[in-house]
Amino acid sequence: MPSGPAPDPLFVNKPFGRRQWIVILVATVVAAALRMYQLGEWSMWVDEAHTWRDATMPLTGERGFMEEQRSYYPLPFVLLRFLLGVSVIGYDEWSLRLPFALIGIVTVPLLALCGRRLVGAWPAVIASCLLAINPWHIFWSQNARGYGMAVLGSVLAIHRLHKLFAEGRASDLLLAVLFVVFAGASHPTAIALLIGFAGFLIVRHAMRPKARFGRITVLLALVFLMVPLPWLVRYYELFSNFQDSKGNPSFVHWIETVAYYFRPSVLLLGLLAMFLAPSVLGRNRALYLTCLVLVPMLVISSVGAQLVKVTARYAICTLPALMLLAGFVIAELARRMRELPDVARGRAWLLACVLPALVVGDYLQLDVAYYQDQHGQRGRWREASQFVRDAVVERGAEGLRVLTTNHPTMLYYLRQRHWFVGETDPYPHIRVESVERWRFADGIDSKDNVLHEPGAENHLAWHMRYADEKSQLFAVVLTMPELREPDFDGHLEAALMRDFELALYLPTWIGPKDESIYVFLPKKSE
Repeated sequence: MPSGPAPDPLFVNKPFGRRQWIVILVATVVAAALRMYQLGEWSMWVDEAHTWRDATMPLTGERGFMEEQRSYYPLPFVLLRFLLGVSVIGYDEWSLRLPFALIGIVTVPLLALCGRRLVGAWPAVIASCLLAINPWHIFWSQNARGYGMAVLGSVLAIHRLHKLFAEGRASDLLLAVLFVVFAGASHPTAIALLIGFAGFLIVRHAMRPKARFGRITVLLALVFLMVPLPWLVRYYELFSNFQDSKGNPSFVHWIETVAYYFRPSVLLLGLLAMFLAPSVLGRNRALYLTCLVLVPMLVISSVGAQLVKVTARYAICTLPALMLLAGFVIAELARRMRELPDVARGRAWLLACVLPALVVGDYLQLDVAYYQDQHGQRGRWREASQFVRDAVVERGAEGLRVLTTNHPTMLYYLRQRHWFVGETDPYPHIRVESVERWRFADGIDSKDNVLHEPGAENHLAWHMRYADEKSQLFAVVLTMPELREPDFDGHLEAALMRDFELALYLPTWIGPKDESIYVFLPKKSE
């Protein structure tokens, strides 16, 4: 699969020099510091609690992990299951996040090493530095989820797929398949890299002078990406649970999350790089990186507009290519500034620093917010859980019954061994129930058994009655956005505000997203 007679730009074959190795080392140290800092401080959030469930539930059996769709991308869960099994890590937040933090740290120098042959030494080093302080990558590195592993796999796959295209060796094919499988087994959305690579091959073929039906081929491929492909996803078993768990399509939500997490400044640098790269990197490299960013973005945006609500994290496999493009355009514009004939050397350097300063400033202000006001971009569920535990003692109850919009996380904090195999309940005095529309609106359970008369007030009264029978304290712990999705008519929220007291409010905002936690307790008798 050789790329043809077009030679590589000389600078992409130039190895790293001493200064560049020093910068890579410094970037790695910074990355390690940021990813290890306060690693265990943040509360578990719902996705991490899902990982905890999948790492501790039975492996086989009717309700075992291997019967779930997550077994199609098992690497994060199998990794934790193994480390827990050999007692290398514990059950606390710090221990569960440690493997993913180490993976995030390793990814930073690897981006430079793998990116050098694509964009050159200094652009790859700059990309590595940007990734080191990237607030989104810090978040996923401090997360017991597979997205950080998917980014690592994407870095390796992007490098090896390009080698496969350029040299066509069997060993490159084997490694490319291995790295794509690694990325996809970490999270299935990383398979979009293959769609990006296919898009690159199609567009490149269409651009050849003797290509027949070239533009028609590209147009048909684009139509396929935007219309039939999302509907094929709908009927693919791997994504059925994903579709069931997400809300209605929202293109606006997709755009908002892409802008917030990828950052407008970096997206604009990426677009600028796509225009400048062909004349500097060569057409093949420029087209390759462009397709690895744009094609997956188009696919996921089409899914978000037609099928289900999606967020930026489903396009995280594009982050390495976008970082390389941003590193390239920063280095290229700096070179052009220094070569301006009528500009003094000092002024040229100052002009060259404007773009990186804007990006770094944007990243650093988000990093500061991440470690301070945003509490690691998580709701403060650990504090809420401890509060209701203390309230049990304060009110003289013998147990606890919790109604919550975050069932998995409250299970982690209140019934940590909930998913372990055992014949007896290790927490007989603690019950955690989830807020479900059919329960409070219709008064039935998941098997259509009648629980109570329909209505939010009856639902709360039903929980109170069961709690009183067992001398338990009844508490409601929720976030408003997650409550208002099932409670779209506002009846449950109104009943809580009227009949219960707001005992604790833990504010947390992450950009436009409200992660603030409300804890409601029964009003104390006069």
